[in-house]
Amino acid sequence: MSTQDPKNVVRTAMAAIDDGCERSIELLIAEDDIVVGRQLVTDRRGDERLEWVETSVHRIDHDEIAESWQYQPSERLEAQRSGLEPPFSPLPLSRKSQLIARAVGTIARITPAPRNTRDGSVDSNRMLVRRYIEKFKNEQEFQVFPRLFAHDFRHHFGFDGQTDTAASFVNVGVNLLDGFPDVQVEIIHLIAQDDLVVEHNRVTATHTATWAGHDATGRTVHWNEVHIYRIANGRIVENWPYVDFDKLVFQVR
Repeated sequence: MSTQDPKNVVRTAMAAIDDGCERSIELLIAEDDIVVGRQLVTDRRGDERLEWVETSVHRIDHDEIAESWQYQPSERLEAQRSGLEPPFSPLPLSRKSQLIARAVGTIARITPAPRNTRDGSVDSNRMLVRRYIEKFKNEQEFQVFPRLFAHDFRHHFGFDGQTDTAASFVNVGVNLLDGFPDVQVEIIHLIAQDDLVVEHNRVTATHTATWAGHDATGRTVHWNEVHIYRIANGRIVENWPYVDFDKLVFQVR
């Protein structure tokens, strides 16, 4: 049991990091003993200025961090430092992704949000995200997407040369399913605060078809994701994702 605000425990730990980089906390979200943090990190020590976002999940016990999950794009950063191409680059928009995104733009405007997600409470927001995970990610029911997402939804994957619209967001999932059709998401944490919900998960899948230029290996692969969703009027309107695509690429090489 903790006597301090869990956010302050994490804030103090982040401030104590001394690795020569500049760090700025963008977001801290807490529920019970779990705290999720996002911080912008800038490294000016080399010839080229590097900037990236780190996402972390912490379990607090007795005013101390008892357990942590730290996520940063380490392989991508190493490629940048070495002047190499990143291991993963986003794929062009598929026809399926464009059709689903078009449905979001039309159906979401005329269809009410699910009745049990409209009151704006943290519980209803959590329920909305849980339904998205179960139906869209695990059961691949693409038709639920327009009922759960707003017509003006935006994401923050930050892929070069791609927009931040529903089309490119859906394309990530569609392309993953093309190469890993049995994707299953296990929720580690699903926490809610105000209009935000954080999904921290572990994904398991089998590489049975070509993905990102890599032929099928038949290997079972694993990776973690952290998604921060903003909810408004019973729909998901914004997403800040962490998906370690580079780690995934190394598993299928």
